[in-house]
Amino acid sequence: MTRIDMPGLIFGALIAALGIFLAVAGQSINSPQAWGPALVPMIVAGGLTLLGILSMLTAWRTPRTAKDPAAENDWPSFLYALAAPIAFGVIAEPLGFPLAGAALFALVARGFASRRPLLDFAIGFVLAGAAYLLFAKGLGLALPAGTVFMMMR
Repeated sequence: MTRIDMPGLIFGALIAALGIFLAVAGQSINSPQAWGPALVPMIVAGGLTLLGILSMLTAWRTPRTAKDPAAENDWPSFLYALAAPIAFGVIAEPLGFPLAGAALFALVARGFASRRPLLDFAIGFVLAGAAYLLFAKGLGLALPAGTVFMMMR
């Protein structure tokens, strides 16, 4: 018995929706130059939308059999990985880029079956902190420091 790859179809739809969301959100970036900061989110949005559509087409055209081992999904891992960018978007402004990046890293690592959340958070904090220093302080780009860090000044 064959059936449509429903998880693949849902995944493709979510990726395409994320791409469309980024395209809409990217319209609010003011850039004096055509090749400025507004261009990269549009490229990423276009790529995500295209990949989401291609994933949906593949899921629709390539049915799976009921005994296919790939038919078993690891939903908790998927939900951790899905929650990571959502959590980042929610907490980046109040907590700042470094802490939100650390949470993003830890959630994705958990989605990949890591069992060391404190170590994952620490690694994420070091990487996100380095990125924050490079982009915000070194290049002068506006990344949220967070109200927590602003109150500590």
